[in-house]
Amino acid sequence: QQEVDTLFQLPSVNPASIHSEYQEGGTSIFCQGGNLIIQSTKTIQQVQVFDITGKRCLTFEQNKLNVYPVHALPHGVYLCRATCSDGHHVTSKVLLR
Repeated sequence: QQEVDTLFQLPSVNPASIHSEYQEGGTSIFCQGGNLIIQSTKTIQQVQVFDITGKRCLTFEQNKLNVYPVHALPHGVYLCRATCSDGHHVTSKVLLR
């Protein structure tokens, strides 16, 4: 059997409820031109991208520009989890189009 790395389980998501930008505690997450962009007052240590079923699709380590290429993923709804250097997590739904 294949082991699946999951973090989230969501019953359903209404696409109309997805915003193109999310902001929490000085951290802003949005998609632009095939890239996931995170603007934060904190240092981002790791970024994980999950599909809507909770399967991890991508993992990125610290990047000084906080720009992460996601253009290889099919269009759809994803969950982005950014881990800050202080251990704080920010999780956002993002819509890739």
